[in-house]
Amino acid sequence: MEEGIAPIAIGAIWVFFLLTWTIPSARKRQPHMVFASFVLASFLTLAVVAIWGMWDSKSPAWLKVAGWIVQLVGAVLLANSFHYLSTKGRPLDKGEPTIVVDSGVYRLTRHPMYLGMGTWALGIALVQFSTGAALIAAFCVVFSWLAAIKEDQYNLKRFGEPYAEYMRRVPLASLPGLRRRP
Repeated sequence: MEEGIAPIAIGAIWVFFLLTWTIPSARKRQPHMVFASFVLASFLTLAVVAIWGMWDSKSPAWLKVAGWIVQLVGAVLLANSFHYLSTKGRPLDKGEPTIVVDSGVYRLTRHPMYLGMGTWALGIALVQFSTGAALIAAFCVVFSWLAAIKEDQYNLKRFGEPYAEYMRRVPLASLPGLRRRP
């Protein structure tokens, strides 16, 4: 691929998300969606960097294998979360669930989409290891964590006590020490 295409693709990704998702979400006062747009834009930026090989990878073979395994875990989390939201959440036309989903991967973590996206980004960074890839993956993880915290606040207002009870039972992420209570 031509060298100049990747930066144009990255710029297009960010302009697209800012105009179609970030700014409208900010206007609606939905901070969880603002952070979610940053998560997806960061993830896609990292994918473009990896696909076009913008930076030389310094990963040894064993780290690349580990990175592919981590990416697979992230992809499985994402696929399962989409499946359970669409089949168990009774989505409206907007695609938002109308009930609290607490089965499947949602009984292990409250926000498997964010956890999956952050995990997948870390996997890409392991395969395409460079300072830039590590920084973008770190942004993706931080934005995922912030989106999850803000979405908890949104879901508490939206679903009330059923979501508060869900928060007491299920951790924010299935990683030790990241459990948040209402």
